[in-house]
Amino acid sequence: MEGSVHAIVPNPPLNPRPEEKNDVHNKTRQEKNNVNMLHLVQNKLCVWYTNSDQFLNKIDELKLRITNTEAKPSIIAVTEVNPKNSKFPINISELKIDNYMEPIYNTQGSGTVIYLAKSLDLISRTSTPYHSEVTIALNPKDNMNISCYYRSPNNTTHENNEFLRDIETTLETDHSHQLMMGDFNMPSANWNTMQSHETFEQNCIDVLNNHFMFQHVNTPTRYRTHQRANTLDLVLTNERNMIPDDILVEPPLGSSDHVMLSFNFQCYTKQTHVPRTKYKYDKADFANMSADMNLDWEKLLEGKNANEAWKFFKTSSKHLYISMYLTQNQTQKIKSNRSHYGCRTKH
Repeated sequence: MEGSVHAIVPNPPLNPRPEEKNDVHNKTRQEKNNVNMLHLVQNKLCVWYTNSDQFLNKIDELKLRITNTEAKPSIIAVTEVNPKNSKFPINISELKIDNYMEPIYNTQGSGTVIYLAKSLDLISRTSTPYHSEVTIALNPKDNMNISCYYRSPNNTTHENNEFLRDIETTLETDHSHQLMMGDFNMPSANWNTMQSHETFEQNCIDVLNNHFMFQHVNTPTRYRTHQRANTLDLVLTNERNMIPDDILVEPPLGSSDHVMLSFNFQCYTKQTHVPRTKYKYDKADFANMSADMNLDWEKLLEGKNANEAWKFFKTSSKHLYISMYLTQNQTQKIKSNRSHYGCRTKH
């Protein structure tokens, strides 16, 4: 992949007149903290994508990965979200992740979901039977369309045709930046020659070519014992240099047989500084907290499975240490650091 980046650099701001400059310096610190500052910056948005093969029993692992990584993802896309053989969608509250907007959840079929960091500027959100989709503002002139697709290998010819029409509808929208991700289940596609002996796969390749989309994944993404590894999960953009670095292959979530993909998306973004709460744990009353946690946990957790027991313990302990031992006057607000929103790259 090419390392050079072509981007439209915004015009620099005019120098303020002396009196305007003095006015800025004369603002109090409190006034500055109350300003909802928007920054136009050249940025690499960190993106994570994976096929979870049922998401609810893996969402806690995803949250832990987010907590433990220094480069927080700005965008997370997941396919095969829904439980298998279930007639009911997941309750949206079960999909929420701290510091991210309400997920954009396509409930139909196997399900897809997109998460956006709260610092991004959301314009619109939608979903169809085949994908989830959002649009965010990058700067006053440009915006970015993000879509996450899943195609079942058991689709009928009619469903495959509907899937292709759905993709065309997405790509015909007027967006300066297109990022399309998903499990297309096209194991026979050769992305070097852009050819396949399978009719649907060739039709899909032709649609993507007609819209000048670039496919960036060049390694297998699904591994299963006694089966050939295949590149089923794709990452596509409308300009090659929108992903200037290699896409990193990360371990799968839980027992999923699909890897996680991590990459930087090069763009200009308009980001908001979002206040976060930082607790002063050094001032917490751990002695009393420990005493109050000395409960009959076997009785309290009786009859619960592992996930239910963990959620009960997490909710109880969080309420205890925040509400009772870390009071409001022990918190402070800090600005979000946009340098956290970029993946690491290979050297």
